[in-house]
Amino acid sequence: MGDRGLAVSLADAPLRGRTLDEIAERGGGRSALLLSWARKPPAGVDKLGLEVGLADAFGRLRTRDAIPFLIANITLQRGLFYRADIWMKTPQVVEGALPAVAALIRIGPEASRSLIRKFPTLSAEDRLAAIFVVSRISGVPEAQDFLNSVIGGARLEAFWAGEGRSR
Repeated sequence: MGDRGLAVSLADAPLRGRTLDEIAERGGGRSALLLSWARKPPAGVDKLGLEVGLADAFGRLRTRDAIPFLIANITLQRGLFYRADIWMKTPQVVEGALPAVAALIRIGPEASRSLIRKFPTLSAEDRLAAIFVVSRISGVPEAQDFLNSVIGGARLEAFWAGEGRSR
């Protein structure tokens, strides 16, 4: 399959599984091409579908160089409909619906450390996804301090919000 055909297949949900299998069989042989598409998608290919496919491929290949792309797309949802209630679902549903989250978890400790460093600059929704990812990856000693800090900040916010409601 040529490069354009690969991009189209990766962007197409019904073809994606087979395409991911083919990519995985080649190992990291296509990583450079996939990373180039993360920076500049090929013209005429469904961008959203390609981003989902790229996240799936990077997770399958455990592509560390893709961590910035995955963090930038951490709340990218699979499918056509945005689910605002995704955080009310089980961890398995969250990972299934958010391909960049699943990929970051598969990549492991380096992804966790990158999220901890990037955390202060993330939006509220992205921060929730980052916390989820960090909490699912073991073997990162600094993650406990990070998660304790997040808990402390949330408690402080809840305290002051409660104070304001009582006035």
